[in-house]
Amino acid sequence: MKKPLYILIGSVLLVSGITTKTVAAATPADGDTKGVVNSLNVTVPNVLGMLGGKGRTAIENAGLKWAYAPQGIPVSDPNKNAVIARQTPAGGSSAVRGSTVTLTLYIFSQGCSDGDTKGTVNPLGR
Repeated sequence: MKKPLYILIGSVLLVSGITTKTVAAATPADGDTKGVVNSLNVTVPNVLGMLGGKGRTAIENAGLKWAYAPQGIPVSDPNKNAVIARQTPAGGSSAVRGSTVTLTLYIFSQGCSDGDTKGTVNPLGR
């Protein structure tokens, strides 16, 4: 049976007259759907407190992309340099496979007590 195929790419919707086959997901007789996998959605890993490089790896392993926020958060503790301070979307939430998680890193700044919020991000994640 010919059904239109709808494909969403970014904000563009493509419609095609391709013949499709309907496939039903198998649901256990007791209605338990906890083991059913939706290949379009993944759980965002919680990478707060990790070094940037380790957080990036965890995000990639979950099937997601990553990006650094343009500005980091200045911090006076050099041990927190390149540690992930914020992430969007939050860890534990659901996201579409291949979507981007934005990471904000702490950036060591000896002068951070003067209110300077212009941190530069170390793209190597330390």
